[in-house]
Amino acid sequence: MGYDLTLIATPSTRLEALLRAAGLKVSENLAVDAETLLSIGKVGTYAVFWRDNHVSPISTPIDFQKLSDVAPLLVLDIVDAAGGQGVAYYDNGTEIWSVSFSADDADFLVTTGEIPVDMERLTREAASKANASPGDETVLYADQTPALIFLELTGFGHDQSDRSKFRVVEGDFVSAKKWWKFW
Repeated sequence: MGYDLTLIATPSTRLEALLRAAGLKVSENLAVDAETLLSIGKVGTYAVFWRDNHVSPISTPIDFQKLSDVAPLLVLDIVDAAGGQGVAYYDNGTEIWSVSFSADDADFLVTTGEIPVDMERLTREAASKANASPGDETVLYADQTPALIFLELTGFGHDQSDRSKFRVVEGDFVSAKKWWKFW
């Protein structure tokens, strides 16, 4: 079935303001064995939220632009079953840059703005891993690019980083529009 997750990174120095603005509370409970919609952990200078979209049958889109008025946000969305990934950076109510991949075209990336990583180096490193020895874990450039960018900028990889100290977050980020409003 795959996974459907959203990772949201913000500088640790802006975390309290973001929690207040979103109406969220960090629990003392570890999220390791809990089936929880939202959890959080400290990764270097970032606070990283892990949102497991499979936990909530009706998950509303998060208004990252509005939330970025309070704190800059780096957002990674992965829908493994559909073969799609996207990473975007928001600050001061605006999407600054983004990179997205869809499995509809295996070599196609859509980028906007100035991406703050060396894409050529990222391509070379990913290609060298893809050409690794049999049995080694492989990484294809195009389909993993958004996750690789998130990892490069935060030091956190959704499929390789330790989440054992992540805490449960009570509540969820709310959508700017109610589901029943069409305007």
